[in-house]
Amino acid sequence: MLMALCAIGGVTVGWIARSRTLQLRSFKTFAVNNHVTDAHKMVIVVRKDLDMSAGKVAVQSAHAAVEAVAKAQTVHLDPWFAQGQPKIVVGCNKAATVDALRQQAVGLGLNAVVVRDAGRTQLEPGTATSVAIGPGPVKIVDKVTKHLKIF
Repeated sequence: MLMALCAIGGVTVGWIARSRTLQLRSFKTFAVNNHVTDAHKMVIVVRKDLDMSAGKVAVQSAHAAVEAVAKAQTVHLDPWFAQGQPKIVVGCNKAATVDALRQQAVGLGLNAVVVRDAGRTQLEPGTATSVAIGPGPVKIVDKVTKHLKIF
């Protein structure tokens, strides 16, 4: 079940990417449109204090990734796709952290999207469950998320 949910998220992200007509080059050299670029990644921060099931965490992470890609700047999407769409899921323990990370990311010029649950299953409507930061240059994303531990 969890693998199926992750696959659905991946297919959705792939569909969005194809609709942007990207010209991808070798991910080994990080060359995009004949320009060498810095490494890029996305970090998804999920709240651990909500005690979500594994399936719920997978779905919230997929929502975050899809929304982040939909709102990302092409200048960051092209290298991120060329490099294999690296994503890392880390955890935090409160809603205030989600909001603070979003504000810090936006302040550094990064894309940041907070996911709020619809409230149909385990959580109250409007509960902030996760924030996706990026895709963006690793050097900048790490300024916001490096201190967080893998989920």
